[in-house]
Amino acid sequence: MLLQSQSPNFSDMTSWLRADFEKDKYTVSDMCDRFPYLPVDLFCTRDTEKGSEYWFVLVASIDDISDYFQQKLLFYQYYISLEYEPSEYKIVLAVPETAKVEKTPYYAEKEEKEEDFYEVNGFGLWTISSDGKIDKKTYPAITLSDKIAKDYRTLMEKGKLKKGKPVIHPEEFADRYIHFAVKGIVEHSNIKFEESYIDSKLLEKVLKLKNVSYKDSLYELVDEHLSMKSKTDFDFCTDTFNKLWLENLNDEIYPDEHKRLETLLVELYPKYRDHYIHQLQVFLLGLLIIDLINGNKMKSQNGFPDLAWLLAASFHDFAYPIQKYDDYVCRFANRCLGTTAKWSFLGLKSDYYEQSFSSNIEHILSSLMECFPAEDFKGQIGTNNFNKIRQFFHHEITELKNHGLVASLGLIKKFENNPKTDFSSVVLPAAVAIALHDEEICQNLHGVKSNEVPKCVSLVQELAPLHELSFKIHPLAFLLILCDNIQDWGRHYKDAKLEKQLKDANIRLKDIFLNSDTLTIQLLFSETRESLKFMARKQESLETIEELLTSPDIRFVIEYWNRAKNVPTSYRFQVGGKEEATISN
Repeated sequence: MLLQSQSPNFSDMTSWLRADFEKDKYTVSDMCDRFPYLPVDLFCTRDTEKGSEYWFVLVASIDDISDYFQQKLLFYQYYISLEYEPSEYKIVLAVPETAKVEKTPYYAEKEEKEEDFYEVNGFGLWTISSDGKIDKKTYPAITLSDKIAKDYRTLMEKGKLKKGKPVIHPEEFADRYIHFAVKGIVEHSNIKFEESYIDSKLLEKVLKLKNVSYKDSLYELVDEHLSMKSKTDFDFCTDTFNKLWLENLNDEIYPDEHKRLETLLVELYPKYRDHYIHQLQVFLLGLLIIDLINGNKMKSQNGFPDLAWLLAASFHDFAYPIQKYDDYVCRFANRCLGTTAKWSFLGLKSDYYEQSFSSNIEHILSSLMECFPAEDFKGQIGTNNFNKIRQFFHHEITELKNHGLVASLGLIKKFENNPKTDFSSVVLPAAVAIALHDEEICQNLHGVKSNEVPKCVSLVQELAPLHELSFKIHPLAFLLILCDNIQDWGRHYKDAKLEKQLKDANIRLKDIFLNSDTLTIQLLFSETRESLKFMARKQESLETIEELLTSPDIRFVIEYWNRAKNVPTSYRFQVGGKEEATISN
C-alpha cells in the first residue's frame, strides 16, 4: 500500500481527472444512467458532431496493478458492450505514475508475452503524478467477440490454423477466452452491483481527513477498497471496525453477529432497512463533521474525542436484532398459538436488569442531568422525577427491549474494566449518545405525546425533562441523532413499494463543508413521483429532531439537491445558529 506522502490518494486522483474532463466540456458523474449500479469512479459524456462519447474511468491508487485489473477490465468490456458500440465508449484505468503495472496478458501464451494487454484489448492506461499531471495512453475500444475474431484472423494469416492440419486446435483456441470470461464473471459475481450500499463520495472524502487520530488506518482501508472493489460492502464494514477496535480500543475483535442476522431480519420484516453497514456510513459521515469542526477549533464544551465517536457510531444499532427478534417471538406466539400473553425468550428483566441496569443506568442519568431543568430535580420532587425516568427506562429495556438502551448499557458493561479506555471522556459519552439516539427514548423524554401508552411512559411525557439536546453539552448524542436521521443511501427494503421510493430517490452525498459558523451537508436525490413519497416521510422525521436539537455556535444545514438539474430543492433542514430551524417543501 502506498503511503499518503509518496503518491496521490484515490480522492486526489479522482478530483484531478474530474477537472480534466470538465475542462474538455464533458459532463462528469459517478454513475452511468444505463448501468446505475455498475461501480465506476467517473462516468464522462459529451456530444460531438459524430455522436455521443462515453468514458468509463476506473481509478486505482495502489502500487501493484496486477492481473486482477485485467480480469476486471475484461468483465467491464463485456458488460458495457451490451449497451454501447465500441465506437461510442472508452474504458480507462488511471493509476499513480509510480505504480508497477502488469501489462503481459495473464492468459498469454509463449509467443504472445510481448504484447501489451491494454493496447491489444482496447483499454486506456493513464498515469498520474503526485502533482496532478496526467499521462494519457488510450486505445480504441473493442468487444470480446471482436477480439476473438481479430485473433482468429491473425492466426490464419500466420498459417497456424491450416485446414486439415491445425497447429492450434479450435478447442485450444477458444479455451483461453472461455477461461478469462468465466474467471472475470467469477471474480465479480460475489458483489451484486444493485446492492451497493456505501457512497463512494463519502469514502473519497474520508481520504482527506486531517484531524482524526486513526485517519492513517482508515486511509489504508478505504484506499484499497476504492481501488480494488474486490470486497463486498459487508466485508469491508466488518474489516474496518475490526481494525479500528483492535488498534484504538484494545478490545476484542468487533463482533459480526449483527451482520449474520441481517438476512434473517430482512425476511421477517419486509420494511426492515439495513442497520449493519448503516452504522459504518453514520460513522464516516460523523467523522467528516468532526474533522471540519476540530480543524476550525469550534469544539464543544465537553470536547469531541474521535474514539468516543467510534464507539457510539459502530455500536448504536448493534442490539437492534434483540429488539426485533423478541418482537417476532411475541407476534408468532399470538398469531400461531392463540395466546394474548406477551411472550419473550429474552430474560432481560432478571439476567440483564439486575446485573447491569441498576448501577449503569445511574451513569446515564448523571450525565443527562446537565440537560434537565435544575428546578425540577431538587429535593424530594427531584427524587420522584428521577424515579419516573428510571421506571420509564426499566419499561423500555425489559418490556420493549429498546435497542438503544440495551446497547448503551452493554457498552458500559463491556468497557467497565478496560483500563486503557477512559470512561468519562470516551465510554460514557458514547453510551449516552446510544441511549438517546432512538426516537422512542428521546421523543418521550422531550415530551412528545402519544396515545395508549403505559403510565410510566405518559408520566415521562408529562415531565418532559429533555427540553433540548445541545451540541455544546452533548455533542456525541447530538451528532449521532443528526447523522442517524439523514443517512438513507444504500438502506434497501425488501418491501417493493418502499424500495421503489428509495431506489428512485437514489440519495447520495454531494458535498460537505464548513463556512464560518455554518456546516452544510448537501445530498443529491432524483425527483420522481415515487421518490417524493419518500421525501415526505423524510421531512416528517427531520421535523421531529429540529425541535429537539440546539446548537448556539454552529448552524447545521442539510440541503437536498435535484440530481438532474444540479440545483437545491425546497427540502432544506437547518438546526442551530442564530436563525430558527426551518424545513419546508
